Amino acid sequence: MIRATGGGLSSWLASFGPALVFAVAVVGMGDFVTNASLGAAHGYSLLWLLVLGVGFRFIWLDTSARYVLTTGEGLISGLARLGRPITVSLLLVAPVLGHLTNLARIVLFSRIAQLLLPLPVRHGAAIYGVAFVVAVLVAILRGGYQWLERFSRWLILGLGVGLAGATLFSHPSPAGILRGLIPTVPATSDVKSTLLMVTALIGTEAGSLTNLTYASFLRAKQWRDASAIRMQRRDLIQSVSAIFIVGALTQIAAASTMAGSGVRIQTADDLVHVVGDSLGSFGVLLVAVGLAAKVFSSSVGSTTGYAMVIAELGGHLAPMSPNPVSPSHGSHSRAVGWIAVVLMVTPLYGLFTNWTPVTLVLVSQAATVVLIPVLTLGLVRLTRTREVMGIGASGPLRTGVMVAMTLVSLWILWNNVVVWAEPVLAGRS
Repeated sequence: MIRATGGGLSSWLASFGPALVFAVAVVGMGDFVTNASLGAAHGYSLLWLLVLGVGFRFIWLDTSARYVLTTGEGLISGLARLGRPITVSLLLVAPVLGHLTNLARIVLFSRIAQLLLPLPVRHGAAIYGVAFVVAVLVAILRGGYQWLERFSRWLILGLGVGLAGATLFSHPSPAGILRGLIPTVPATSDVKSTLLMVTALIGTEAGSLTNLTYASFLRAKQWRDASAIRMQRRDLIQSVSAIFIVGALTQIAAASTMAGSGVRIQTADDLVHVVGDSLGSFGVLLVAVGLAAKVFSSSVGSTTGYAMVIAELGGHLAPMSPNPVSPSHGSHSRAVGWIAVVLMVTPLYGLFTNWTPVTLVLVSQAATVVLIPVLTLGLVRLTRTREVMGIGASGPLRTGVMVAMTLVSLWILWNNVVVWAEPVLAGRS
């Protein structure tokens, strides 16, 4: 249980739990790239989309937590009850998405590090990339969940304060921000790029496979029954609010500094200069260091979560224990450790390519949208049964929001198919 021992900042930070660890896992490069790209391309006009995405994410996470805490069963175990095909599908998809996101992180971190402190050798960025992988694995294998939770509190606070300061110095328009919270669809000549960014945002917030890791963090925290529901809800509200604030500040800063400039965010340099240009050379340094910290923290958090999820999935398909965390002290099992090593080491080849990290991020985040129908409808099925959930069963409102989330994802997918396939079909006619 979380207990605050007095007043002040430290006590408030101590009130955060697994949801903050989750927030640090997801408030990383994908969140920054997607929101920065939307702000740079469309100004404040798509802030409302972030509200929608974060709202979807809250409902999804809260529903999954309700299942875990009401039944005492892990979410992966619950999904496994819906049939072997779901377990097999998730086990096939999870390593691929974990690999892609880490590929983008390694490439981005290595280029930011080389930008800040260039090594006078041919493969300076690659050296930084290898060092980054080593540092992340040491944090995962030596730190464990307890360390991750303590680290997350101060990182999210520093991140919020730093972004708030940078955003204020970018001279945002309060009227423009308010207008951006009203749902509108901006006119654009670059439909493909816009759809990719919108899909990435919805995928990041509502359809990310990382959402499954929240239930694993709950169990690592030893929150396993209905007595923790009130703490879990408060914890989740605080953490989802932090996710929204970080995303909104990023989008606003990008809108204030780059909207209308015609500059497209494609490289690590572009990301650094999103906010840094408005603050001078010190601002560039501040943003670069902050972004590097985000990449590191999200790598530690999400790789840990993905490894837990993959270990649980494997446990339902092989004769081994599906429990990826030692209940005595929260340290990671050997299986989780080895999976984390594979997820971090295999993408190292990206250091020797010319791939742009921004494109890698947007594509990997957009790909997760295809999981929304499977995961959301599966969760609805699990939580609608009163025989299993009792008074915690999902009501019409919660179920309606989850179904709406599924319909939105399918609509976005269909529009992507139409937009990308139209030139091909036109060429054949």
